Amino acid sequence: REKKGLIPPPIRSMTMKILARTILVTLLVIAFSVAIYAREDVWQQLLEQADTLNQQGRYEEATKAAEEALRVAETTFDPDHSNVMTSLYYLASNYERLNKHPEAESLYKRALEISEKALGPDHLDVEESLYSLALFYERQANTYLLKAIDMEPLGDFRYSDREREAFLKRS
Repeated sequence: REKKGLIPPPIRSMTMKILARTILVTLLVIAFSVAIYAREDVWQQLLEQADTLNQQGRYEEATKAAEEALRVAETTFDPDHSNVMTSLYYLASNYERLNKHPEAESLYKRALEISEKALGPDHLDVEESLYSLALFYERQANTYLLKAIDMEPLGDFRYSDREREAFLKRS
């Protein structure tokens, strides 16, 4: 005699399979989330380490920490994620301190591209990215102007003493 209220074996088996798959997917999502959180924590620690080393004047070591932070960001987050952009800025400023200007410029430009793509060209953060790149170019221009001021005059061109003093006061 059949008992009422019991689930037939084929349906019970199918239900158990669905439940098992749901639990497995949930566990995988949780594990993936924990892994990303752990990687983000590592990324944050590397940036803090780079910052501390920069404050101590240990620029080579700071650059290595910033390079590793960028590697972690690029392997953990989407290519256009704000953490990748932040890592690019950290590394660019370190390269600039080490007079690796072509590398710094490339990273500043890449960060600007990410910012424009993620936020649109009129966003305030894009303006800050443009400003960072402009400051980089200004520092480069000042370096070359200082070199030019110290050089012997070419032909009839010569900086006046007033021009020299005004520029040196600004720098």
